[in-house]
Amino acid sequence: MKSIKRRIAFHFSLQFIFVILFVAFAFLFLIIYIISSIINNDLEKNFPAGVLDAISSETTIQDGVVYVFPRWEKHLKENEMWLQIIDKKGKAIYSFATPPEIPSSYKINEIIEIEETKRYHDFFLHIQLDTTYDDPYLFIIGYKNDLVHQLNSMAASYGESGLVPEGSIGKVEEKLQTLGGYLHIIDMDGRIVQSIGDDQGEKQYAALEITESRLMPGVYSNFVVHYDSESERTWVLHRLNEKELMKKPAIMKEVIITLLILSLVILILGILFSAWHAFRYGQPLLLFVTWLERMGQGNYDFILTEKDRKKVYNKKGKIKARYRLYREVINAFYDMAEKLDQSVKERTQLEKTREEWMTGISHDLRTPLSTIQGYGHLLESGNYNWTAEELQEMGKTIRDKGAYMLDLVQDFSLSFQLKNNALPLSKKKMNLNQFVHHTVLRFVNDATIKDVLFSFQNDTSDIWIEADERWLGRMLDNLIYNAIKHNPLPLEIAVTVKKDHQYGIVMIKDNGIGMDEETVNNLFERYYRGTNTEEKAEGGGLGMSIAKAIAEAHRGELTVESAIGKGTVITIKFEI
Repeated sequence: MKSIKRRIAFHFSLQFIFVILFVAFAFLFLIIYIISSIINNDLEKNFPAGVLDAISSETTIQDGVVYVFPRWEKHLKENEMWLQIIDKKGKAIYSFATPPEIPSSYKINEIIEIEETKRYHDFFLHIQLDTTYDDPYLFIIGYKNDLVHQLNSMAASYGESGLVPEGSIGKVEEKLQTLGGYLHIIDMDGRIVQSIGDDQGEKQYAALEITESRLMPGVYSNFVVHYDSESERTWVLHRLNEKELMKKPAIMKEVIITLLILSLVILILGILFSAWHAFRYGQPLLLFVTWLERMGQGNYDFILTEKDRKKVYNKKGKIKARYRLYREVINAFYDMAEKLDQSVKERTQLEKTREEWMTGISHDLRTPLSTIQGYGHLLESGNYNWTAEELQEMGKTIRDKGAYMLDLVQDFSLSFQLKNNALPLSKKKMNLNQFVHHTVLRFVNDATIKDVLFSFQNDTSDIWIEADERWLGRMLDNLIYNAIKHNPLPLEIAVTVKKDHQYGIVMIKDNGIGMDEETVNNLFERYYRGTNTEEKAEGGGLGMSIAKAIAEAHRGELTVESAIGKGTVITIKFEI
C-alpha cells in the first residue's frame, strides 16, 4: 500500500512540474516570437540596410578570417545581392557573390565616392562601418535595380521640363508595357500632373510617401522614384506584376493572433490532459469493476479475457505504463482470476473425462459381459448336459473375455492419464533405428502371428531422439497390431525409418483393404468403429487413440493416409 501511495504522489508531482514547465516554455516561445517578429519587421522595412546591420552585428572577424552565417549568404543569394568586407587598407578580406567588375581593393577616392553617392558603376550600395574591433571594417552590400535604371533612362531620354512631351508618350508607353507598369509624374504638392500607362487610380500622393519609399525600400519595393530638380517634379514608376504597395506589417496584430492561438492551444491541451487523466486513472477502475461483476455472476472463465490481458500486459508479459500505478492490485487480481479459472477448467475437464471414461467402459464392456452372463445362465439352468469339450470351450471363452475386459480397463486408465497429461514419462536418448528394428523383430518371432510378411528398412545414419522406451514401444505395438487385426490375411507390413531435416520419421505401411475417408477422419476417436474392416465388437477402438496421444506426449505427430483397396500408411514424426 505504501508503494502505491508513493507512486501516486510521484505521478501527480511529476505532472504538476510538467504543466508548469509547459506553460513557462509557451510564454518563452511567445516572447521569442515577438522579439523575432519585431526584428524581422525592422529588417523588412529597412531592407537591405537592416540586413547589412544584422550581418555586421553577427559576423566574426579574427586574425583576418571572416565568418558570416550561411543563412545571410543564402538570403543575399535569393535577393541577387553581393557582399564585401573591406579592411582599413581598402582591401576586401571577404567577398560573396561579387560580380567580376567589382574590385578586390579600393583607393581612398573610390571609398569617398561610394560613401557620397552610394553607387558603384550600375550597382546601388549600402555601407556600414564596424568599429567594434581594434581596426575598423567597412561592410558593403551591392545590388542592381533595373527598375531605377529604366526610370532614369526614360527621364533622361524623354523628359522635357519634368514632363513627357506628346510625341514621346507612345514610346514611353511601349517601354512601360514591356516593364509591366505605369508612370506618374507629380508636382511638389503630390498632385499627379501626368499619367502614362495602366493607371491604378491614385489621385494624390501623401507628403511622406515618396520619402518613406526611399528610406524603407523593403516596404515600398514595387515602385521607384526619380526627382527632377529643375522642374521640381517627381517621376514615380509602378510595376503591375506585383503588389504595388506592400502592406506594412501589423506587429501588434500578429502578436495578438499568436497569443490567441497559443491560448487556444493551451486550452485544448488542458482539455486533452483532463481527458487523459480520466482515461488513465478511470480505465483501470472500470476494468476492476468489470472483473468483479464477472466474478459475481460466476463467469470465472471470463474474468480475464484475452482482450483484457492485451489491454493490461505488453508482448513481453509486463504491465503497460498506463496500468503500472495499480501493479500490485492487478497482479493480485490476475493471479486470483487465473487460479479460479484454472480450477474451474480442471474440474470441468475432470468431470468430462470421468463421464467419457464411464461411458466408454459401459459401452465396451457390455458385449463381453453379455457373453459371460449368457454362459453363466446356461450353466446355472441345469437343462443341458455339457460335454467336457463344450465346458472347456465355455471356460476358454469366459477367460478370453475376462482378459479382454482387464486389458480394456487398463487401456481406459492409460487413456485417462494421457488426456489429463498425468502420464509420467521417463525420457532418455535412444537410437530410433535400433528401437524400431527390435520392435519389428518381436512381431516376426511371434509364433501366434501367421501369414504376415514383415520388412524393415532403416536410415543409413543414426537417428537419436528423446523418448520413453516403454510407451514408445506400446505405441508401435498398437499400430502394428491394429494393421494385423483389421486386415485379411495374407498381409504384408513394411516398416521404414528415415531422417528428414530435423525430424526422425517412422512409416508403417500395409497392403490391406484400406479405409474410406470417414473412417480415416474418425480413426483417432476413442469410441469410433469403422465399417470397412469387418471389425468385431471386441475391437475396443482405443488403440489408435492411445497411440496418437503417446506420440503427442513425445512432441511428435501421427498421421494416416489410406484408401479403399490401396492399404494404409501411418507416419510418425519426431523432433531430433
